[in-house]
Amino acid sequence: MVLLKLDLVVRDDQGNIVNPDLTSAVKAIPAPPAGGQPQPGLRERALKRTQQHNSHCLYVTVQNCVCRLDEDAEIVLLICDASDPGRLKVLTEPYVVTWKEGLEKNMDQLSSLRVLYTDLSNSDIASGRLFLVGYVVKVGSSAKHDAAAGRRSMQISHKPAKKTVEMCRRPFGAAAIDLSSAMASAASGDEDGKHRFMPILTCGDKDSLEDTARRLVRDISGRDSKGQGLWVTLRLLHGEKEQHPHLAKMALARRLGFPDVILPTDVRNDLYLTLHSGEFTRGSKVQDRNVEVTVKVCNRDGSVRHGVIERGAGCPPVEEYRSVVYWHESRPRWAETLKVVLPIEGDCDSHVRFTFKHRSNNEVKDKSEKPFGLAYVNLLQSDCTTLRNTRHELNVYKINSKSYEEGDTSYLNLPALKSDIRDGQPRPESGPYLLSLRDSFSLESITCSTKLTQDVDLLGLLKWSSDPGSLKERLARLDRIRQEELVKFLRDSLDALFHILIHYETDDTYDVDVFNALVTIISSVTTERRYQHFQPVLEAYLQSAFSATIVDRKLMGVLQTYIDNVRDPESRLHLLKALSCLRYVFKFIIKSRQLYIKMNGGHDAASFGGTTQHLLRSFTGLMLDRDTELESVQEAMLQHLPSAVDDLTAVCDPVQLSEAMAELVRTLANGNLTERKLSVISRLVHSQLFSNPDGRHVLLPEVVAAVGLMFDLQQQNGAGGMATLRQRNKRSQKLAQMLGEQRTDAIGLDKARDELQRSRDELQLCIGILSDVLDVLWRQHGQRGGTSIDVGVVTQHLLRKVLQTVVSVDREDTLVCGLVAILISMLRQMERHHYDQYMSGFTDVTDQLAFITEILMVFKDLVSKCVYPPLWCEMIMLQNSVILKSLRLFSYTIRDRFLEPYEHQIWNNFFHCAISFLTQSPLQLETFSASKRSRLLARYKDMRKATAEEIRTMWIRLGQHKIAFVPALFEHEMINKVDHLIDGGRGDDFYRELFREKMLELCEKHSSMREQGVRFVATVTDLMKRLLEYRAIMRDENQENKMSCTVNLLHFYYEIHCQEMYIRYLYKLRDLHVAANNYIEAGFTLKLHADQLQWSDEQLPAVLRHRSDFGPLETHRAMKEALYNKIIDYFDRGNYEEATFDYHQLSQLLQRMSRLYDKILQEIPAHALPTSEWRSTGRGFPAFLQNKVYVYRGRGYERLAEFSSRIQDTFPKAELMDTLETPGPEVTESLQQLLQVNSVDPDMEDNKRFSGKPVTEKIVQYYRVNDIDRFVYSRRSQRGAKDPDNPFASMWLQRTVMRTSSKLPGILAWFPVTATETYDVTPLEHAIETMTTKNRQLRELILSNRSDAALPLNPLTQTLTGIINPAVMGGTANYQTFFTPEYVERNPDDATLVAKLKVLIAKQIPLLEAGLETHGQRAPDNLKPLQTMLEGIFDDMRTEVQDKFGVQECDLPYQRPVVALRHHRPSLAGWERQDSSLSESVHTSAANASASLSSTTLTSPQNGTAPFLSLMNLSQSFSSGGTLKSQKSATSLPRSKTIFYSQASNLSAAGAVASTPVRSRDRRDQKRGSITSQTSESTIILSEELRPARPLRSEVERERRLTRPCSGQYSLRHSPSTSTLSSRDSLGPPMDEDSEPPPPPLPAKQSRQMSMHIEPDGQDLSSLLPEPLPPSQEEPPPKPPLGPPPGESSV
Repeated sequence: MVLLKLDLVVRDDQGNIVNPDLTSAVKAIPAPPAGGQPQPGLRERALKRTQQHNSHCLYVTVQNCVCRLDEDAEIVLLICDASDPGRLKVLTEPYVVTWKEGLEKNMDQLSSLRVLYTDLSNSDIASGRLFLVGYVVKVGSSAKHDAAAGRRSMQISHKPAKKTVEMCRRPFGAAAIDLSSAMASAASGDEDGKHRFMPILTCGDKDSLEDTARRLVRDISGRDSKGQGLWVTLRLLHGEKEQHPHLAKMALARRLGFPDVILPTDVRNDLYLTLHSGEFTRGSKVQDRNVEVTVKVCNRDGSVRHGVIERGAGCPPVEEYRSVVYWHESRPRWAETLKVVLPIEGDCDSHVRFTFKHRSNNEVKDKSEKPFGLAYVNLLQSDCTTLRNTRHELNVYKINSKSYEEGDTSYLNLPALKSDIRDGQPRPESGPYLLSLRDSFSLESITCSTKLTQDVDLLGLLKWSSDPGSLKERLARLDRIRQEELVKFLRDSLDALFHILIHYETDDTYDVDVFNALVTIISSVTTERRYQHFQPVLEAYLQSAFSATIVDRKLMGVLQTYIDNVRDPESRLHLLKALSCLRYVFKFIIKSRQLYIKMNGGHDAASFGGTTQHLLRSFTGLMLDRDTELESVQEAMLQHLPSAVDDLTAVCDPVQLSEAMAELVRTLANGNLTERKLSVISRLVHSQLFSNPDGRHVLLPEVVAAVGLMFDLQQQNGAGGMATLRQRNKRSQKLAQMLGEQRTDAIGLDKARDELQRSRDELQLCIGILSDVLDVLWRQHGQRGGTSIDVGVVTQHLLRKVLQTVVSVDREDTLVCGLVAILISMLRQMERHHYDQYMSGFTDVTDQLAFITEILMVFKDLVSKCVYPPLWCEMIMLQNSVILKSLRLFSYTIRDRFLEPYEHQIWNNFFHCAISFLTQSPLQLETFSASKRSRLLARYKDMRKATAEEIRTMWIRLGQHKIAFVPALFEHEMINKVDHLIDGGRGDDFYRELFREKMLELCEKHSSMREQGVRFVATVTDLMKRLLEYRAIMRDENQENKMSCTVNLLHFYYEIHCQEMYIRYLYKLRDLHVAANNYIEAGFTLKLHADQLQWSDEQLPAVLRHRSDFGPLETHRAMKEALYNKIIDYFDRGNYEEATFDYHQLSQLLQRMSRLYDKILQEIPAHALPTSEWRSTGRGFPAFLQNKVYVYRGRGYERLAEFSSRIQDTFPKAELMDTLETPGPEVTESLQQLLQVNSVDPDMEDNKRFSGKPVTEKIVQYYRVNDIDRFVYSRRSQRGAKDPDNPFASMWLQRTVMRTSSKLPGILAWFPVTATETYDVTPLEHAIETMTTKNRQLRELILSNRSDAALPLNPLTQTLTGIINPAVMGGTANYQTFFTPEYVERNPDDATLVAKLKVLIAKQIPLLEAGLETHGQRAPDNLKPLQTMLEGIFDDMRTEVQDKFGVQECDLPYQRPVVALRHHRPSLAGWERQDSSLSESVHTSAANASASLSSTTLTSPQNGTAPFLSLMNLSQSFSSGGTLKSQKSATSLPRSKTIFYSQASNLSAAGAVASTPVRSRDRRDQKRGSITSQTSESTIILSEELRPARPLRSEVERERRLTRPCSGQYSLRHSPSTSTLSSRDSLGPPMDEDSEPPPPPLPAKQSRQMSMHIEPDGQDLSSLLPEPLPPSQEEPPPKPPLGPPPGESSV
């Protein structure tokens, strides 16, 4: 309907279209849809249909049978419940399919194999173990045919048996299918007509059909069926079989027993017998007998009754039934069900006879076999009741075959059941029948009869006159009679009870007992769902069969007695039962009274009226009692008494009855029975008593007072009620989620939810009551007596209360539709005098002003945000017509009472309300179809004209007060309407100019409105211009132009403080960004909305709302939280974060922001997105782009050429200028489109947020390229003579600094430049900038490669090569011209800058050293030669720079790895000073080729070295993931230990200590210190093995790496890439400590020794590090070799 733009039509119960002119407003509302609820699917709708019916049918069609059979067969299909694993409970009659020869040729007969299983209950459908079971029985000669038949479909190949041969039924197999899932699919219609397969499982040698079926049910897959089975289709039908008349001609298989709902027309007299089992001796047989049971129904004379036995649905009635024969089975279990149809009329003195016969394989012998046993059971017992529904053990009598005759009935003199034989009784015998002591036979019976009963007590009641002495006992035992039996014999039971009362007219002995029995019978019909269909039978009995004229006094007397003795527990119990069926008790009383008046006249009317009034007053007095024990009685009375009011009006005076009901309502106090009280009032309003004008005049004030009190309670709860309860409910739900749902009851958190639901239920009842009252008044406004007084009563007391409730109820609540309908209905029924009467009721002008203000605000809200869906056109137009009528009537009061003295606010409210009413969408008739427009005009006319006339009248009456409304009244509306109209395609530039000219002309001529009018015209004209540009751009495909134009409008609405339109275009911009995947910009756009909100729980105004993806949010805080969550989502998708500090202490709302902050440190790259400047020159661009400069935030890794192409694609008519000079006027004023594109760099100014705070470098790098509004670019310029040897000395830069209007990133990916500054940069300043930048880049590369071993090494390699070995640019050699004396003399002011440049060059040396070390640790084999070359060049470079510019320290941060140390011995060796690094001092001794291990020695602090620092530097080189272990050798350490080892330093190839001094290193060696080896057994051991961060290399790679020569073994130059430790200690066999070789000899020169205390695990050892000595204090020692001799590995 929404897609077709159709309206929802309201129809009455007969399907007629409701005429709004003749229908109350409360009845013109369609059934409200379930707001927010998803439409149910097919299965949900099918389940709902199932639950709406009490009875169901299953339609089954047999399509095909595939099985191996060589005889005729029968397939018995029935529905069983397999919930009990021990047995299959049969639920329905069997359906028998007979397969005969030639059946496959008769397709018509084949297609008629259909059955309808009826009377299935909801519990059956819901059962998870419901199966359709089929028994396959072979029918043929008793002689077995062993020849196996081939598999055929619907074909049976056999030799026909001779007609003289008696057929025998033998088991073949069982089939089954699960109906639980099949019914669900069939009910939903998903698989209607689908063929389903029922596998057939053949019987075993000793298996019965039921055993086989149970086995198949346990494993329904049918793996053992070998492809045999039945093909069927299933369809579930809802309702009784009478609801499906098109299926009447097919076979009907009814339920065994009565269904859940018994219909009065359902007349049955059936007996279902199930042959259960038996046990038979062999007798004279060698083997167990093949027993066949023959069942017949016989009269007492032995004659067989024909056509009373039915084998199942689909089979004609027969005179006998023969069971299945189980071969050689002494204990057969048949489980076969048959039906015996009992006669409806006449005596039933028949019995069922069972004869047992042995069937032989031999046809001749089989023909001569006679029955060997007999059993029987009577259909009626000796007490005239039918057979019980239970299992019966029958006596089996042996038959003397010699004296046996078919018609002999002497067995009837013998006991039929085993229970009939008493202990010690002689063995029964009669004629040829002798009781068999060892044989037994059992069967089950189910009687389904509406004429015969199994209950002795019921039979005694029906025949009470035969034994009056036991009447009291029989009446008392009526409670024990099953309700099913009472309902079946309803009329007979009622007749019996009323005959007793008439018989004992003057005696009240049996009055109480009969009353209780009557209550029991009526309760069976009224309270039980399955018997509610018998209520029409009860009504029919009252109208046609009931004839007792004196029972009214007796029934009222007993009821009055119970009320008087209500404190007696027994009387209170009987009263509770009587109240449950009070309506029908009064019906019998009133019917009896009417019959009495008809026969005797109404001469005792006063007496009857007095008795009735006394009874009603007793009810009222009962409600006044506050005894808690009576609460159940009071609640029951309130529930059932109003139902008797309509019947009482037939015999009672309406005024007196109304007074009694009004008194009852007054006695009801609010509290626990509040809901019940409202229910009583509701039922009184629906009664005929309320439709009577006289009775309504009495009842209405009480109804209005009660409903008004409930509205007052709602208002008290009000903003401090329903809304508060909702907030409490939300808080309780949050706490329940935190604490667990199971704890909510313990702490009372669910109380808020209960209070909210209770309050809402009470409000819903009030709405229903008031709706019914107004509907009655509307329908009777033209009848006798009229309703004008009643309308005045309702409006005088309830109008303002309803109005305030409309304001307080949440618009999302479904109750608001009913409340608004009530308000509209009340205003609709009010005439002019009602308005005048209501307004005159205000004694205070302030109250009157407040009321009119309230109703005008409500009217404005209703037309601005209608509570009804757009499809409810008739209801909306009816609402508008009533509001227009009310505006007219209230305008009189406004003009008469609030013009002098003038009340500006109420006039302002009226005009705003009228304008909102005038401009609402439902009144814009030109947007409707022609037919709809004509229909609305014919019924309501054009309400806009009437509204405009009313506005004009009120405007004229304003007089001198008009100035207060111009232009403030119309400016906001004008802006909104201009926006919507131009957005809808209206207007153009011509109209804009025409509007400006005409309006300016008018405003300039006006004396008092000139200034404001001119400003207003300028604002609207500017808005039109921007909107027209926006409309033109929106038709373009360029998304970026759309964004720019949208921002242009945003700025306009922001400047004029139009929040509503500002928010609207914010979300349009957001949508554009999301569509273009600009998620960062989308987040910043939403942040502008969040900036308009506060962190408070204030109500969110309508102008700050937006119907977007945030749902119904009510407060500033809720909306702001939702916005921030959405912003974080966008920032997450766009890899941006704004926060910098203290996010770990943020609330739960900002935890997601902290996770994004982690992404800055771990995932987001620190490089800048490319930024470019572009200038649009010329008048050919759109107005908002003409002659402007923008800075654009490019895409990742986008080059300038790519950006230029993208800009040119955006403006295909534009030409790219080949100069960056600022264009002149001749270019800017031309009609061309010219572009200038240039790359710019972000320039982060000194940010105070980072000052004095421990901010990681990663964050600083990030903010160098984000949150920036300052950008620079430079152009080279040559000044003076160019030096051919060093052109850099005369190279100046022209630098341009630009500031954008907003920081990038922001709500756009580009922003216009607002300020530009250009200045010159000298060559010296350029050199300083270049060195500063290069040092920072080198530092960042070193830190990145240290922290992340997965980064590519190429950037570091290229940077180091470009600085150390500059092949093209010349490196720092270009700056030598600044260090000459001549330059200093020429430029004395640059001395400070020259000194700064020297420091920067000197600081680059330690950075390069650290970079080479890091590079060497990660360099692969193919870069080792380059590494060696760079180290050699760097040594010379370092010496040269340090000699010229001094030594500077490296400021790289150093992080010590957390390692725990422990020693194996209580003392340590002395400390030996070595002036080399640990990586150079730890190596394998050339003199000790057996890879002996020595202990680690530490240098004394007095020597100016830092032993622990050296140890940590060693582990730092492996801290990125390598495991520090000893080198594998002939013997190695156990895997559980990892030890640092140090060899003797500087050994010669022959084993002597090398003492030849080598070239001095820089002061780095003196700072770092070293660890040398000593002859000591003490070792320092790591407490746990360091784990690598990445997988170890393969064994082949490791062996190849270990066997190659060390990169530094042929050079004495230090190589940081040479690893002095290996990680192969744990791969070799454990080392024998006894075979440990002696340590290498000590070096030639030793320093002072010292003992040192090893700190415990985990303690920071940095305090023990000594300060390094200055480089001038002592000479550096000779350097040890960098690696072991060839063929040995370093440890």
